[in-house]
Amino acid sequence: LIDMTGGTTKVTMYLDALCDVNKAYTEYDEFPDTASFSEESLKLLRLLVKMGGLSQVNYWPENDDSYIRGRWFSEGKGRALIGYTEIMSVMGENAENFIFRTFSYNKEENIPLFFGDLAGINSKISEEKKEAAYDLLEILTCAETMESAILPGKSGETPQYLLPARMSVYEELGKTLPVYEKLGEIAANPENRLFKMGADVREYLAAVKKVLPGLIFE
Repeated sequence: LIDMTGGTTKVTMYLDALCDVNKAYTEYDEFPDTASFSEESLKLLRLLVKMGGLSQVNYWPENDDSYIRGRWFSEGKGRALIGYTEIMSVMGENAENFIFRTFSYNKEENIPLFFGDLAGINSKISEEKKEAAYDLLEILTCAETMESAILPGKSGETPQYLLPARMSVYEELGKTLPVYEKLGEIAANPENRLFKMGADVREYLAAVKKVLPGLIFE
């Protein structure tokens, strides 16, 4: 089960696959030429389409439930699910029963990339607001805030299953959510890298979104 409906999703998957093909991590400060594409990377994405089935990877529900594949998987449908950890929020207690691993697009090399939620301060902020901005940043990134944001808000609700950047948070969450012991092992691996894209990302996305579907869904 895999969601390949989004335009940005397909572009980031292509860039992710390209890292595996090139056997090197890149922060994409400079983007690949939009006039040509890596045929090997495209073949890997086409293979994913065949594995998931064209109708399934392109399916989007009328109620806009972006986590519908997580619901299917928790019901026993599908042999594997490729997606973000947040999708486990719809799985209930079943989220504790799965095996996790980083995903490689090919057999030869795996450059595991993660998407991250970052907190930053605009460089153009005025001097009178800068101190307050730093205070807010400290609150947002402290362990206590992260733990509160991930844990269920009320009894009966599910965790958000985010991947925090502080290892101490995994240790604390693991006391009540055993799944975070598994996730912590992945997060602690120094070979796992943050997915980054350069300043021209909007222009690159706009250009590639137009042509990539026709190259993948043959």
